[in-house]
Amino acid sequence: MTGAAPFVAAEPAATHGRAVRAPIRLPVATQPLLVISIDCEEGFDWRYPVRGTEFDLTSIAQLPRVADRLRRHGARLTCVATYPVVDDDATWAVLEGMAARGDAVLGAHLHPWVTPPYDEAPTRFNSYQGNLEPKLEAAKVARIAGRIADRTGGRPTLFKAGRYGFGPSTAAALAEAGFEIDLSFMPFWDYEDEGGPSFVDIGSDPVWLEMADGAGPALLELPHTAGFVGLGRRWGAQAFPRMDTKALRQLKVPSAFAWAGLLNRIRLSPEGVTLGEAKRLTELLLEDGQRVFHLSFHSTSLVPGLTPYAQTEAEVEQLLGWLDAYVDHFTGRLGGQVVTPHEVRAVLEGGIPDISTGPAARVAHDPKPPINVMLCCNEGFMQHVAVALVSLLANNPGRAFDIVVVSGDPLVESWPKLQRTLAPWRDSTVRLVRFQAPADLELPLNNRYTVEAYTRLWIEQLMPASVERVLYLDGDLIVRGDIGPLWDVELGGSLLAAVDIPGSTRCALIEIPEEEGYFNSGVMVVDLAQWRRTGALPELLDYIRRRPETLLDADQDALNACFHARRTRVDYVWNVISPFYFAYHPLGLSDAELERVQRDAQIVHFNGVSKPWTYMSRHPHQAEYYRYLAMTEWRDYVPSDKTLPNMVKKTLAQAVPEPVRRALRR
Repeated sequence: MTGAAPFVAAEPAATHGRAVRAPIRLPVATQPLLVISIDCEEGFDWRYPVRGTEFDLTSIAQLPRVADRLRRHGARLTCVATYPVVDDDATWAVLEGMAARGDAVLGAHLHPWVTPPYDEAPTRFNSYQGNLEPKLEAAKVARIAGRIADRTGGRPTLFKAGRYGFGPSTAAALAEAGFEIDLSFMPFWDYEDEGGPSFVDIGSDPVWLEMADGAGPALLELPHTAGFVGLGRRWGAQAFPRMDTKALRQLKVPSAFAWAGLLNRIRLSPEGVTLGEAKRLTELLLEDGQRVFHLSFHSTSLVPGLTPYAQTEAEVEQLLGWLDAYVDHFTGRLGGQVVTPHEVRAVLEGGIPDISTGPAARVAHDPKPPINVMLCCNEGFMQHVAVALVSLLANNPGRAFDIVVVSGDPLVESWPKLQRTLAPWRDSTVRLVRFQAPADLELPLNNRYTVEAYTRLWIEQLMPASVERVLYLDGDLIVRGDIGPLWDVELGGSLLAAVDIPGSTRCALIEIPEEEGYFNSGVMVVDLAQWRRTGALPELLDYIRRRPETLLDADQDALNACFHARRTRVDYVWNVISPFYFAYHPLGLSDAELERVQRDAQIVHFNGVSKPWTYMSRHPHQAEYYRYLAMTEWRDYVPSDKTLPNMVKKTLAQAVPEPVRRALRR
């Protein structure tokens, strides 16, 4: 986590009575943050949210189930409670216990029809608190805040309006009652058909709300996360309101657009949203630069039959599984963290280094020496090197790295961009080393391999003399997890550690024993002290001079020919190359083993022809490449093959089931 960036200066814009500042965007290298809010409320008939409607409070006792499922992710829930829940001793005890255990922070959730004083008419219109007279709305806000204060001894600072009912006077009422953070906005949704608010022109980024007296931003708005997926997602905010009308909904026009993959509006919630849709929305918003996310659902979905989203106990369990899987994806694959709204506000104001991935947190929590890393590239490959390094640093917040980038090109334009990209990780270093192979050395080249492919052979000269172990990485890969187990691999006297290429037939061509296997040299841990001591470089160069005809894969063949007997095998997950995803050749692995490697891949290596930076790439980790690309100075990159015909072709292809696609490709 880097320090907070101030929101963009802008004139407040009146939005249905709400004056808001420009959206707040944190630096692209910021660790993604997730707030999980639960509407802790009474169960009632959603068709009749008026005073006198019968309700029950049974769902509150189920909340610890959520905490138990998510505790392994370090998640703290944000529980906002309605007046009946706060007022009831038994239900309040549940929330109080969760807060005491560190599982939750508490706030207020206002349902006007069950919150005194009851001076309004019992109508659906008045179920939106923003429709109430300002004095009455302020009185209800003050009443629930006071009841929570009676329970806790301190005023609550978190608020969410029931039914997203934030109106023209709500911000002033909240500020007067001492609230600091609101969670009410539902971006891109319009509730005006039934007298509610419209948020069609509000996005998912945090915003500061302006007070009517112009006193300045005092209330932070953390909207629910919502957005669009599909071919037309870039135009979703403009196009969707035109087709989200009562008449077109009856004709199922929005559903047809969603089914065709053209445009689908999604909110981040386990209620009515598939896990795949939620992951896809999150990844797209990350690519767009969003770093703060807000997932929400109702406590009543934890009791069968109280909401449309969980009618049976099996569906309740499915919802809990959805939450567990999504948070695992967010904190694991996406490198994010579950935080409280207060922590988000502190980040936006430049504080709380303890949830940071920046240097303060790393130095404080992990005194391990830095990991030495080397990559080799030319000017044209620097974008991909930036992606590789960002993925490495983002997924290893507890480690420092000393990185050497080796190139024969001057990198006049791209080197400053790489330095700016990596600047947030201030306890890691990156250094450029210029290198040219000896002019009198004839290196076999072809249309696949340039001279840069051989550069790593001079690793002993390119790394500082004090370095005894190096992690070498190709530039066309992403790191997806903790690199520590690979870095700490026991070499047992071997010169290097590397991953086998399953099913390779290269052993016979370079005359090495089949049982020793043929390794991919794109990821290696090298014992550099032994490399120097044993004269590894002269041995490799001698082989290249004597056997140039065997070097189909450039230096990789030479490394295998010379050091096949001095190599430690490591698990496939540390260098998952393209044959694991595409049928280039038989791998000789069981289906279970192939599934394990694909599932647990720690480093994905984009070798072969399906490069993720091409629009038509079919690589299953293409979206991850673009997520990390969005955290670099190359974030505006557009593939040259992203043409309208290809966009239509890809959208149609994605609508065809994978088994059918595989059959058509045969």
